[in-house]
Amino acid sequence: EPGGGPPPAPPPPAVATYSRAEGKALATALDEKRSGAPPSGNPGSGHGSILGGNPTAGNPISSAAKSAPASAVSKQTGLAPVSLPRAGEVQGRVVHEVDVAALVANAALVRDVGEAEYQCQTIAVLKADAYGHGAVSVGRILRHAKLSGFFAVATLPEALELRAASFTERVVILGPTDPSEWSLCAKHAIEIVVDSAETAKLLLARERPRPGGDPGGGSDDKKGAPPVIKVHVMLNTGMNRIGLATFESSAETHGPRSNASRLGDAKCPLLEHASVADIFGADLQPPPPPAAGEPSAAPKVTYLASGCDDPFGDAGVLLAEAAGVVAQLASPRALREAGVALEGLCTHMCDAFSETAGYTVRQFERFKGVVDATRRCGIEIPCLHVANSETLLQKLLDPVAWKALLVNPRTGYRTKGFARVGGALYGQRSHPGLQPVSSLRAQVRFVHRCGEGMTVGYDRSWVAPHECRIATLACGFADGYARDNSSRGRVGIRGGNFTVAGKVCMDQLMVYLGPTAAEEEEEAGEAWGLATSGGGGGGVGGGLAGLSAAEVASLRQRAFKQSGNLAKLEAKIEQAELEAAELDASMLQWGSDAGKVLELMAAKEKVDARVAELYASWEETEELVALFPDL
Repeated sequence: EPGGGPPPAPPPPAVATYSRAEGKALATALDEKRSGAPPSGNPGSGHGSILGGNPTAGNPISSAAKSAPASAVSKQTGLAPVSLPRAGEVQGRVVHEVDVAALVANAALVRDVGEAEYQCQTIAVLKADAYGHGAVSVGRILRHAKLSGFFAVATLPEALELRAASFTERVVILGPTDPSEWSLCAKHAIEIVVDSAETAKLLLARERPRPGGDPGGGSDDKKGAPPVIKVHVMLNTGMNRIGLATFESSAETHGPRSNASRLGDAKCPLLEHASVADIFGADLQPPPPPAAGEPSAAPKVTYLASGCDDPFGDAGVLLAEAAGVVAQLASPRALREAGVALEGLCTHMCDAFSETAGYTVRQFERFKGVVDATRRCGIEIPCLHVANSETLLQKLLDPVAWKALLVNPRTGYRTKGFARVGGALYGQRSHPGLQPVSSLRAQVRFVHRCGEGMTVGYDRSWVAPHECRIATLACGFADGYARDNSSRGRVGIRGGNFTVAGKVCMDQLMVYLGPTAAEEEEEAGEAWGLATSGGGGGGVGGGLAGLSAAEVASLRQRAFKQSGNLAKLEAKIEQAELEAAELDASMLQWGSDAGKVLELMAAKEKVDARVAELYASWEETEELVALFPDL
C-alpha cells in the first residue's frame, strides 16, 4: 500500500447459510481453533474466516497473494494487486445503519419491564441474523451492556456461528432439530427444543457418547465426562406450529374468524355487524349443550386434573401425556443413558392484540396446567419462558399469575422465568418507549428530467404526469428494499418525502422528485446526496419533509399502531350517530314534555360532541396512516 502503514484488516465476510453436513466441518474447525491445530479440510470452503482461520480461503487472488509478492500476482492475473479501500476512500453505495444506542435502550426497556412486572430475565432472539442486524454484532453489544446472557436462534448453523465467535453464553435453538444435529448440539452446549413425543422418544433412544470426548464442548461438570444435551419442551397451547398437544383440536373454535373470511375467498355475513368481542369472543365460549334426545358425548377418562377451568371438558388426559413426556426427559435414566437433561418448558403466544387477550389467557392456562401436572409428578422445572415481545410490553399476562407459577407451592422450589424478546430489541413493535434501530441509506447517483407522458422502469409501469425530475438511487431489491414498494414506497431525501417511480430494480430504484421547470439544471446528482429509508420496522418508508430519519421512523411506528384503529373509529362513529338518531326520535316522541325534551337535548349535545371528536380522531389517524401507504 502506498502512503505507508499496514493495509487495513479485511472485514469478516457475511455468514452464508450452510447445510447440516457442513455443520460438522464447522464444529471440527472450531475444535481445531480451540486446540491451536492448523485448519483441516478443504481450504476453499469459504468458512475459515468465520472460525478465525484463514481469511483468504476461497479467494484465488488472495490465496496467491499469501504465497507470492504483489508483482507476481500482477503477472499471474494480469491485474493490479487487490487491496481493500481505506476508510472514507470510497463512498458507500448503500448502507444499512444500526443505531447501537437505540438497540441498547430497547434492550434495557424490555429488561426493566420483565424484571419489574414479571420477575423474568431476557432471552435475546438473534435468529435470521438478528432480524437482519447482524447476530454476532448484536450479541456482543448486548453482552457488553450486560443486557442478556441467554440467546435464542432458529437453526444449528446460527448457533454454531455464535459459538465460533467465542460466545460462551447459553444458546437455545427454537426451531425443530434433526437427530443428525444432536451430537453437535451436545458437544457445543447448544440447547434444543423438544417439539413432539416422537422427538422425545428418539432422544431417549439415543446412546450417550462415551467419556473422553471434548471436555469443553459439553455441559457436564466433570472434566472429560460425556456431553449432556439440554432440552426445553415446547407446548402447543394454540400457536399450532410445533409442540406437544395440550388441548383437543375439535374443541378449538374460531367462529366467524375463519380462513375464508380472512382471505376474502367468501363473504362472511356474520362479520357485517359483528363487534370485536363477537368475533374474538367465540374462542372463549363453550359449545352449546346437546339438544333434547341427542346422545351426550362419551365421558373422557381423566387420570390427572387439568389445573384450569376448561369449558370444553377436562383436557387432563392431554396434560398428563405432556407431563409424562416431560417426566421421562427429566428422569435420571434419561441423563444416565441418553445424556438428556431437562432445562425448561416453553410455549409461544400467537395473539398479540390487547383486544383479544382472552386467548392469550387461555394459552397461559393450558401451559400452567402442564406445569402443575409436571410438578405433581415430582419434577422440578429449571426455567419457564412464555412471553414474547408483544406479550411482555402489552402486559397481556397477569403478572401475579406468572410470578405465582415460578414457585412450586409443594416444595418452594423457585423456577427461573424468562421472556423471549426479538422484534422489540430492534424497534419493530408498537410501544412508545421503543426507538428505531435501522436506517437504509443509499446514494442518489443520477438525476434527470422526464417529460410528460414518458415512462419509467420495467414494464413502463410509471408514467410521468408532467415535466418532472427523476432520481436514481443505488439501491434495489438485492439490497433488501422490497419490490413490493414499486410505485408506492416512500424515500426521504434532504428532509423531503418522495415516492418510488416504477418498479424497484435489482440494484437501483427511481424516485419522483416532483415537477420541474425546463430551465432548471440537471446536474444535481451530487447535490442530492444520500437518500434514506429507515424506521423501527427496518423496512420501507422514510422521511417526511423537515424531519430526520429517526423522527420519521417514530411517526411510522405511530402510524403502524394507529392503522388498526381506523375501523374501530368508524364503528364508534356509526354507533354514536345511531345514538344521536335515537335521541332525535325520542325528542319527537316526548314533544309534549318540555322537561324530558330538555333532558334529551342535553344528552344529544354530548353525543354530537363525541361524534365530532371521533371524526377529528379519524381524520387525524387517516392522515397519519396515509403518509405510509405500505402499511
